[in-house]
Amino acid sequence: MARTAATFGGMTTDIRWVAVNAPPQLEHDVVHLWRVDLDTCEAAEKRCRSVLAADEHARADRFRASRQSRRFAVTRGTLRHILSGYLHTTPKQLRFAYGTHGKPYLESPQADVRFNVSHSGGVALMAFARVRDLGVDVERTMRDVGWEQVAERFFADSELDQLRALPGDQRRSGFFRCWTSKEAYMKATGRGITLGLGNFIVRVDPALPAELLSTAEGGAGDWWLTQVEPGAGMAGALCVAGGPLEVQYFETTTPTPD
Repeated sequence: MARTAATFGGMTTDIRWVAVNAPPQLEHDVVHLWRVDLDTCEAAEKRCRSVLAADEHARADRFRASRQSRRFAVTRGTLRHILSGYLHTTPKQLRFAYGTHGKPYLESPQADVRFNVSHSGGVALMAFARVRDLGVDVERTMRDVGWEQVAERFFADSELDQLRALPGDQRRSGFFRCWTSKEAYMKATGRGITLGLGNFIVRVDPALPAELLSTAEGGAGDWWLTQVEPGAGMAGALCVAGGPLEVQYFETTTPTPD
């Protein structure tokens, strides 16, 4: 069992990522959030690749860097293994389809399980819930992305004001708090970047609870947003349709050979 620290309302709370071999029962009043190590042994990678569909193999092969190809294959293979555990089927029997803006969903077998996936570097986050739409995002916080310029270009004016009001040593974490929150919300809606990054507002201050403050369409209260601490040097966020749910945290290495 690994622990990371998350800050909510100025208080530090331990998050316990529980290592399990198979998914527990997914109830209607919880979200299961999984942290996955993508840099794994060759045998586990081979098993992940063995359950991929033809289009997933093709997508993996399009990456020029072998490490990126491996991480994509491991992400999709592990997703299939986890989903098959929830649905009591085999990974190869799962068939995915994609929404208008590219969000994947389970086409077959038909089920009420919703999911979303994000990966950055060697870590993936996978979120699962029943009935409710959801989105998740994870980012490496120490990479050089020119975050000040990104914020000025894509953030809403009030988010920029919030960011600039933070002490200098908190602005990088404020940026990634804002960025992951926005990504999680856009992914949850299924609209992605077509929503327009500046057309909705999230809370930036990392010392306060995450919140969707306003949206260009619908009500901000229709979505629940929370921060996730995936580990050192990482930031994450989870967005779920409707009110707050209990989040249960699990971690797994990629599937090992039978």
